[in-house]
Amino acid sequence: MLVVVRSPAALHRLMDVLPVFEGDPRVELVFTVDGGSWFSDRLGSRLRERGAVLLPWGEAVEHPFDLALAASDNGDLHRLAAPLVLFPHGVGYQRFAAHEAGAVSGLRRSTLVRDGRAVPSRIVVGHPGQLDVIRAVEPLLLPRAVVAGDPCFDRIRLSGRLRDRYRAALGATGKRLVVLCSTWGPHSLYGRQPGLPARVVGAVAADLNRVALVLHPNVWAKHGPLQVRAWLRPAIESGLVVVPPEEGWRAALVAADVVVSDHGSLTSYAAGAGVAVVLAEDGGPEVVPGSPIDRLRGRLARLRPDLPVTGQLDSAAPLEAGIADALFAFRGRSMERVRAMVYGELGVRPPRGPARVRPAPVPEVDVPTPTAYSVRSSLGPVEDGRATVELTRFPALTYDEDQPHARHLAADDTEVDPGWAERAAVVWSTARHASTARAGEWAAAAFAGLPALRVAVAALRHGGLLVAVRGGGAVVAAGPADASLVGSAVQCCLARGVALDRLRRLTIVVGSGSTTVRFHAR
Repeated sequence: MLVVVRSPAALHRLMDVLPVFEGDPRVELVFTVDGGSWFSDRLGSRLRERGAVLLPWGEAVEHPFDLALAASDNGDLHRLAAPLVLFPHGVGYQRFAAHEAGAVSGLRRSTLVRDGRAVPSRIVVGHPGQLDVIRAVEPLLLPRAVVAGDPCFDRIRLSGRLRDRYRAALGATGKRLVVLCSTWGPHSLYGRQPGLPARVVGAVAADLNRVALVLHPNVWAKHGPLQVRAWLRPAIESGLVVVPPEEGWRAALVAADVVVSDHGSLTSYAAGAGVAVVLAEDGGPEVVPGSPIDRLRGRLARLRPDLPVTGQLDSAAPLEAGIADALFAFRGRSMERVRAMVYGELGVRPPRGPARVRPAPVPEVDVPTPTAYSVRSSLGPVEDGRATVELTRFPALTYDEDQPHARHLAADDTEVDPGWAERAAVVWSTARHASTARAGEWAAAAFAGLPALRVAVAALRHGGLLVAVRGGGAVVAAGPADASLVGSAVQCCLARGVALDRLRRLTIVVGSGSTTVRFHAR
C-alpha cells in the first residue's frame, strides 16, 4: 500500500484514515512525499520521526502497488502504478484553486483526468451534497465518487468525552475558551486580520477567558515556526495559547466555548459539533457557490470590527442541532465505510471486528501567563480590618492611563517593555526569596528604580508573601492568592485611602472565584 503525502494537511487527513489497516499483517504501508510544494519541505523528516518507511517519489512511481491513497490532487498522480483512492484534505471540495482559474481545489480536472481517463479509482466525499461539485467539474469522475462520511469528524465527536482534559491542557478550566481558527491564503482570518489574535486577547478579561489560536499547517510550513511565533509574540506574552500545527486542533475545537473562524474546514467541524461559531472572514471569491461552507457562512454571525469584541462573543450561539446532517453523512460509521471501500479495492476481506475510531490526544501546549495586566478594581466596605476587593484584569495591551482610579498597571519584574515597567503601580517578583530580608532588599531596589511603583510583592521560599508599600512599610501575607493578585488588591485599597496598617484580612474576588489572605506580621 502506497501513501502519497503532498502537504501537512494531506498528511493529517490520511493519518485519520490509516487506522482502518491496524492489526492486519496482510497490509504493509509505504510512504512517499510528492514534492514540489511550498509546504512539503519537512514532511519527509516528520514521517521518519514517526518510524515510517519512506520511498523517494521517483522510485514510488516506478514500483507497482496494490493500492495508493492520497489527499491532494496536486502532482503527477497519473504516474502511479496502482489504483488510487483520493480523499479530500478537509471537509470537502469547497474552495477554488489558488493558481488555476475556475478550478476547484482538490478536484482539478487538469490533474484527475488524463487522456480521457479518470485518474482516481475512487473519490471519497463526506456528504451527498459534494456530488454536485464533482458532477460540475467532470461527469467522468462522478461514477468514481463514494459517500463515506468524514473520519475526522467522527474523531471529533468521539473526543467529546475528554473535553475537560482538553480544557485543562489549554489552561481553560473555569474559564470561557475562545478558539480562533484560520485557514491559509489571502482571504483567511490570519491573512486579512493578522492583528485579530492580539485584539481578542486584549479585549477579554484574563481571569474569565482563555484565547487559543489554530493556524492552518500551510501557514507554519510556508513561513516557519520562528517567524510565525515572532509575529504572534505580543499576543503570546499577553496569554494567547498557540496550538502547534502537528496536533491539537481537534482537541481545541472540542474544548471550545466559542470559535472565531473563516471559510476553512474547521468552521464546518465546529458548527457540526455544536460549538458557537462567529465568522471573522467568509472567504469571499475563494468559496465555491453552493458548497457546504457557502451555505453555512450565510447563517453564521459575523464578527464586526466596529463593535466591541466581548459583546459579540457573549451573544454567539450554536446553530440548530440538525446542522451536522447537512455537513456530514454516516456519522459514527465513516471508518466502517472507508474500510469496506479500500478493502473492496484490494479485493480481500476486511479484518473482523469494528474499525477503531480514536479520540484526539490531549494537546501539549504552552499556556503563557501575561507579564503585565491592566486592572480594574472595586473596594467593598472596610470593617475591623477586613476588606473585599473585586479585580478584573486584562492583558496590558488595553492599558488606559486616562482612568487612573478605575485602572492600574501591574507587571512582573521580568517585563521587557520599559513603558509598562516604568508606569506600573504594582510589581511582583517572579522569584521566591529565601527570607523577608532578601525580599525587602528586592522591594527597596524596585522602588528605587521605578518611580510610579506603589506596591511591591515578593513570594517567600518558606511560604507567604512580603507586601511592601512605598513609604508605608511592609507586611507578610499568608493565603493561597498569588503575588500579582495581592499586589493589585492592596493597590486598590491604597487608591481609596485605606492604609496598609488598617488591613488584617483581605478577600479578593477575581474571575469566577475568590481567595482570602491574612496579614499577620509587620
